[in-house]
Amino acid sequence: MGRKHRAEAITEFQAQGLELDATLLAWGTDLRVVGGAWSNQLARRYQRAGAIRDAMQLRKNAYRVLLSRGRDATVIFVPPVPELDETFAYLTDAGVIELRDSPLPDRA
Repeated sequence: MGRKHRAEAITEFQAQGLELDATLLAWGTDLRVVGGAWSNQLARRYQRAGAIRDAMQLRKNAYRVLLSRGRDATVIFVPPVPELDETFAYLTDAGVIELRDSPLPDRA
């Protein structure tokens, strides 16, 4: 059986149940670290206070789903915009490897 390739962007809803060899996640300003804490202040969806009980938890769950789709690899693209500088630093401090300047570690 041949391999299937996805070449389009999908949402967390479309990604549920998928298991892919590798994924690319484009991080958005909808979930970012501000002052050492997660913020969804710039998120456009779920802003009506009465419609959603916990918009932050929904946003975190969306990223959890997207980050967990790659079986062998997940690459996170954090756009070089000032709003995401602290998020980028948080991710690299947590162990995410910056590919631009760092070689991949040897796999044991």
